[in-house]
Amino acid sequence: SNRAPMPTARERAAAALYWNGRVAVVGGFGNGSVVGTHEEYNPDNNTWTSRPPLPTASAALGAMTVNNTLFAYFGRNQ
Repeated sequence: SNRAPMPTARERAAAALYWNGRVAVVGGFGNGSVVGTHEEYNPDNNTWTSRPPLPTASAALGAMTVNNTLFAYFGRNQ
């Protein structure tokens, strides 16, 4: 089946499986610069939701969840 496209096109973002089977995608390179974008995909209804951005834009980073809390770590900001 077709999936909704991610709203913010970017590369070198991080993704982590989040609560209730949702997927968080944070940071990355988009439109020629590093971004702090945080979007969440819900496979149950095939939708994306914007979430509060990272405090510092970052790309080539890692992400994981612990006890339903998302952590983004390392990365680069330029």
